[in-house]
Amino acid sequence: SAARLFFVTIDLAKQHLPESINCPLTHGMCAGLGFWAVALPFDTVKTLQQTSEKGGDAQARWMQRLANQPTLVWRGWQVAVMRGLPGAGITLWSYTAALDWIQNKKFL
Repeated sequence: SAARLFFVTIDLAKQHLPESINCPLTHGMCAGLGFWAVALPFDTVKTLQQTSEKGGDAQARWMQRLANQPTLVWRGWQVAVMRGLPGAGITLWSYTAALDWIQNKKFL
């Protein structure tokens, strides 16, 4: 699943990125790329079905188009990458910073 690949990609990024860019922000961005590589085709099909006209013919036409042009499932990848990678990077960086603060903070 896409969520599983998200966490696997974080671990791979930690192991294989050069030291100069090995930080939670880049780990999260790599994880976002892994997530959207798997999730985007399913998300595209879902969006096409939700936005098509209700009724048998409209949805059948979209499914026929997808069968004839399988590359349509990658439609909108630019938006997913521009939105998903920075969002995943900032999320992981924020989580790491908050966890570090909590673990190093001495509470009464």
